[in-house]
Amino acid sequence: MKKKFLILSIMMLLVTMFLSANVMAATITSATVTITPSKTEYKPGETIEFTISLKDLNASSGILGLGAYIEYDSNLLTLNPTATGLSNWVDADISEKTHRFLTTKNSHSANSEDILKITFTAKEVTSDVTTSVKLKQIEISNGVDYNIEEISSNNITIKKETATTPENPPVDNEDEDNKGNEGEEENPQNPNPTNPTNPDNPDNPNTPNNPTNPSNPTNPTEPTDPNTPDNPNGNDNTNTPSIPGTSNSQNNSNNSNSSIPQLGTSGIIAIIIAIISVIAVILFIKIKIIDQKIKRGK
Repeated sequence: MKKKFLILSIMMLLVTMFLSANVMAATITSATVTITPSKTEYKPGETIEFTISLKDLNASSGILGLGAYIEYDSNLLTLNPTATGLSNWVDADISEKTHRFLTTKNSHSANSEDILKITFTAKEVTSDVTTSVKLKQIEISNGVDYNIEEISSNNITIKKETATTPENPPVDNEDEDNKGNEGEEENPQNPNPTNPTNPDNPDNPNTPNNPTNPSNPTNPTEPTDPNTPDNPNGNDNTNTPSIPGTSNSQNNSNNSNSSIPQLGTSGIIAIIIAIISVIAVILFIKIKIIDQKIKRGK
């Protein structure tokens, strides 16, 4: 009986020593968990990244798991339901209701390493807003849990979207030249001397600059009497246009000596009758001469 009791006592002592050794091997005395944004300012619709990291781990061995609740302002941020594992940590699903996640690693982690990356999308804001993201009820474990109550990230700012004024576009010189030409064509006071539609000396008789018909001036200041000779006092008539290379007196003499306007229709008929009469007389004389020659021959 005494032997059985002694054997049982030894077995219980060995089990107690074994359990004590396991508890001592799994002890975590201190650890630091951080959550860090990739930058501090974001625009609406932009993706915001936070990295969860382990630092300054003091344990007999590394940790194998980490879990926590995510706290954030849902009026400013939209949470992506999947967190990406880093440093061989497993991707974690985030609860839609409680926002809790749990991730594990097959081998013990190092004293300092990145664990997860969680992402948000910035929402529209009416003014610049500052906010942060927190992790609560953090549990790290290597067989024995080690709890951290709460940690918070650095502040981030969501900037109000402002309308930007576009820079002045480069000016196309060809378009400017075309616009300049169009403006010159539309402005009759500044004609283009090289434009064929606006010659320096037009042949239009209605243009008083250089008319081609001197006998029909457009706007004479004083009408002239055809029965009265121009400029009887020998003064130059500045209102009467002239053909280049001829004088006003030559033009006036040509106009007054024109035969057709003076004879008229009756004069022309008289001349035609006179010519026909002369021809008839000549023919009559020739017929008489021929008739006399015939009689003499007989």
